[in-house]
Amino acid sequence: MQPTSRFEESDWVTLHLDLASCVAEFLIRKYGAHWTVVSDPTGPVGFRYAIEANGIDGQTRRVDPIDVVA
Repeated sequence: MQPTSRFEESDWVTLHLDLASCVAEFLIRKYGAHWTVVSDPTGPVGFRYAIEANGIDGQTRRVDPIDVVA
């Protein structure tokens, strides 16, 4: 692997997507979370993917793994 100082934009995109995938997989395995589609009128396609799980308080929580990595 090359030093991050030599990363091009595509390298950063790949790294962020790989990390987001790991975050999602962790949440799925550890907390029984699952993927869901969430409305996003500000986005280019009008929706986005998120991970959803129930908290210990019974409330449903959603998070976009990309936001966690960013």
